Amino acid sequence: MAIFNPSNIGVNNGNIFGFPYGEDTAHIHILPIAWEATASFGRGCAKSYQAIRQASLQLDFYDEKGAFWKTPVYMQEGLGEILNNRAAQKAADLIDFLENGGQILDRTEDFDEINALSKALNSLVEETCHDLIKQGKKIIILGGDHSVPLGLIKALDNNQSFGVLHFDAHADLRPGYEGFTYSHASIMHHARQLPNVESITSIGLRDISPEEAEIIRNDTNVNAYSDKWLSIQRLNSRPFSTVIKEILEKLPKKIYLSFDVDCLDPSLCPNTGTPVPGGLTWHEIQAFIDALYHSDIDIIGADLCETGNHPWDAQVSARILYQFIGLLS
Repeated sequence: MAIFNPSNIGVNNGNIFGFPYGEDTAHIHILPIAWEATASFGRGCAKSYQAIRQASLQLDFYDEKGAFWKTPVYMQEGLGEILNNRAAQKAADLIDFLENGGQILDRTEDFDEINALSKALNSLVEETCHDLIKQGKKIIILGGDHSVPLGLIKALDNNQSFGVLHFDAHADLRPGYEGFTYSHASIMHHARQLPNVESITSIGLRDISPEEAEIIRNDTNVNAYSDKWLSIQRLNSRPFSTVIKEILEKLPKKIYLSFDVDCLDPSLCPNTGTPVPGGLTWHEIQAFIDALYHSDIDIIGADLCETGNHPWDAQVSARILYQFIGLLS
């Protein structure tokens, strides 16, 4: 293995950050999922992993928390592209059909086809992750739309209990959306059904349905800290570190970290699929990551989803991804 000098120019060797680590020796595997069939507004996230990999070569690696570049990390090639090619355009046409007054019952076979392809993708991701977990690897899913982490969450659910820490503008608690059972708007609904998921804690919500609000009010295992609530804490001059501590103290000791970039202020990732006004600033998300790093919480897996296929969005996501490596190290 070549020696990696973090002060040198990034080498375009096919791996994330230009790291020299191989598939077998890597402790952390980044698994891109090239799927966006259920994206309901903007598209492009299926190919964003390529932009993130390219942007990662521009990073400088100093972080006061540690030398994360020493962690052996390997980024695989995108998974699911063939399935996405079969599903994406038809799914987009179906969404357009519904938005123009069509009914799901009028095109049941077409919706069934997309749902079958989604289920096949989930199985592919779950099987791949299960094999990597058996090898002792930790995994970061790189989306793709936010439906894609379900396979990893299910693979982790096989032999341990854990909570989900979910950063998002949306609750993602719908049983299905726009006729798609495995929608990007349903990932937390499916996680909530798994036997070993102790709780779901969502940060930054600001665009949710009345049905999702009802679930949050009535399910003691679903906790939400909305963007409005966070803003009120700021306006009342509460130290943000105190707010973060209050949230983290209520989490289980094992956590799966699910991160939709639309939790951020849209200036950071403006090309995400469903941007929403408001959101966490760059320094606020850094404060959350720093607090997680210094806590006794064990991050057992993570995903980073919904990045737009644009150089600026990729620069932001590459930097978050690098810090996720520190969380899983």
